[in-house]
Amino acid sequence: MPGRKAVRAPIQGGIPTPPRSRPAVLVPAAIVAAVIIVAFGVWWFVLRGPSLALTNAAALTDRPGVEFQPAISPDGQQVAYAAGAIGAPRLAVGSVAGGAGGEVRLAGGAFERAQSPSWTPDGARVRFRGCSGARCDWYEVAKAGGEVRPAKLPQRARYATEIAWSQDGQRVAFVAWDTIFVTAPADTAARQLAVHRERFWTLHSLAWSPDGKLIAYANGNPEWPSSGNAVGSSLWVMGLDTGTPKEVANEEFLNVSPVWLDIAHLLFVSNRAGARGTYVVRVSDRGAVGKAHAVPGITDPHSLSYTIGGQELAWSKFTTTQNIWSYPLGGGTVSIAGGQPVTSGKQVIQHHDVSPDGRTLLFDSDRRGNMDLYRVSTGGGEPAPVTDYPQGEFWPRWSPDGRTIAFSAEDSTCVGGLDELMTIPAEGGPPAQLTCSMGWDETPAWSPDGLSLAFISYRSGRGEIWGLNRTSVTGAWGDPKQITDFGTTTPFDWAPRGRQLLVSRGRTELVVMTPDGQVISRLDLVAANGLRRLGDVRYSRDGSTIYIGAVHQDGREGIWALPAQGGAARLVVAFDDPVLAAAAGGAFSVGPDRLYLTVSQFESDVWTATLRR
Repeated sequence: MPGRKAVRAPIQGGIPTPPRSRPAVLVPAAIVAAVIIVAFGVWWFVLRGPSLALTNAAALTDRPGVEFQPAISPDGQQVAYAAGAIGAPRLAVGSVAGGAGGEVRLAGGAFERAQSPSWTPDGARVRFRGCSGARCDWYEVAKAGGEVRPAKLPQRARYATEIAWSQDGQRVAFVAWDTIFVTAPADTAARQLAVHRERFWTLHSLAWSPDGKLIAYANGNPEWPSSGNAVGSSLWVMGLDTGTPKEVANEEFLNVSPVWLDIAHLLFVSNRAGARGTYVVRVSDRGAVGKAHAVPGITDPHSLSYTIGGQELAWSKFTTTQNIWSYPLGGGTVSIAGGQPVTSGKQVIQHHDVSPDGRTLLFDSDRRGNMDLYRVSTGGGEPAPVTDYPQGEFWPRWSPDGRTIAFSAEDSTCVGGLDELMTIPAEGGPPAQLTCSMGWDETPAWSPDGLSLAFISYRSGRGEIWGLNRTSVTGAWGDPKQITDFGTTTPFDWAPRGRQLLVSRGRTELVVMTPDGQVISRLDLVAANGLRRLGDVRYSRDGSTIYIGAVHQDGREGIWALPAQGGAARLVVAFDDPVLAAAAGGAFSVGPDRLYLTVSQFESDVWTATLRR
């Protein structure tokens, strides 16, 4: 207590213990000091992460257009990459020593799309995914070009969209829906490694650790490897002994392109600090060990590749500009390049909606770094912010009376949830939370009377359409009810009159159904018009026409108009320009007399550098 003097305790008799000699005191102290130093070193290494230095950075490509998905050879001397139109790339190999310029084009014109390159362990051949039409398979070709041959794979893995070979080439891992399989390339059967049950979205970007004991992968935003989609995604590691997924980075931010720095550290791309950067984190079969730290010197990375032996890093420096363009309805076919820009500037816009009076566009954008909602006149002008929340907001939709905006938000007030549905008054005011689940509630759409909101949710374990209902436009919303039972993650729309939903089932079928799940009619897109769906599905304002982003069996892609009562499809906007691409295969909205399309312009070059500790 304050003011009390310290009193020395008296010796209670007996012979006092003699003082210890100095060496007896110094030895334990030295041990303690050493333990402290080692502990501090371990703490510093784990929490601070390895100190990495980037040297000799140089552009391998410098042409207009897209060069991305780099895969550096085992000796660090060459880089294979995808190049050309982002939706139809070719395969190429460039020399690190050669710098910008000269490349060897692989696979010639044998495929409409050739992408996702990787090297054989000896560095002699390049494996890749080649597609012709809707059919895709895995192939390999010599690094100098020549004959293309199928890669050795079990039959079940041949058509998998995600395959990763171990670094010694003796095993392959591939994804089927929510399950990761492992097998030897020549085997006819595959061993199920694990099922990813926790917050499952779509698994991709598999990467084997150098010792073959762990597999890293991304969950969510499956469009990222071949696009500039900014939706959040998580990173995971899985031990081959345990078969248990463990989280490395959650889906609050974009976390993609995992590659191994060594057996204990992952490099990856993330936008956790605003702009995309490269990060390193220590991992084990228990997940992340310590925090992720930025690797300096790499701006706008999209995808990474690293060779441990050569200590060479390759990455694509990727920028995306997405803006809304408008196109007239009612005339002939218009080229995607023939539209009129409504918005401008360097930003990513994913989805938008036209107000009931046709005068205002509502859209999501990262123009301030975070995905927020904005509004702009359909004639153009300066956008005005609608939301400014810490999390991202997506998928805005006007209510039929134009007074309310529904949207999907990332992890805002929903404790333990993922994307939730929210509404705000169109003229401003506090948001209202409508749903909260562990299943990504997104893509809201209003019924014509404003009494129902349909949306896609993964709360049942797979994507289905669910609905919210109320008895009046000012009434409280009831509990969500499931509408579909066949699994769908695709766009849908309400018919402008009555209470009917137009649902895209997979890529080849349109289904008209009631909100209680009763199917009214089906349309086979392939049989009727030779089409396969690529993007959104929307009704015209009067309900007479269905607009759909699709590709025809003759190769023509674009926004097509289908008579709602049946008949021949008509191409409205043709995706015929190699420089311009439609976001998400066709993210559009429909006004009274014009169609509004998100148009993407991409620029990407491959860079290389030496990365040392």
